[in-house]
Amino acid sequence: MIWKKLALDFVLSLLLMVITTAVIFSISRIGSDAVGLGLWVVLLMVVLVTPILFLIWMLPLHLLFSRLHFQNIKVYLLTGFVPWPVLFVLLRPLGNEPFWYLVYHSAFGGIVGLVGAACFYYLSVHRKNSKSNATG
Repeated sequence: MIWKKLALDFVLSLLLMVITTAVIFSISRIGSDAVGLGLWVVLLMVVLVTPILFLIWMLPLHLLFSRLHFQNIKVYLLTGFVPWPVLFVLLRPLGNEPFWYLVYHSAFGGIVGLVGAACFYYLSVHRKNSKSNATG
């Protein structure tokens, strides 16, 4: 049951991350003709990379935080932001880009990660704690 709930929380968080990505990307391209294909490439990257980051980074940390009873929104936001700059700066998945492009892509991914982490925190931690406080 807990895995089914975590999977649903993740899917809802991913959906919000995709919507956030589309909105931010579209706003950043206002007045440009290059929205079409670029948007799909960025959305595809978010949809492909986020489940991997969730499985190897966020889920183990969430389970650790749950076990230690250390469930603070700030920690979840930090865990949502950190992987994206690490991914872009260390691995350079888009090739050898200038430093400012790395900063831009890291910030973009970090913002999307913050949104996903906040949604995941609300669904899996805050709402669960609110329900347990109301019943007991």
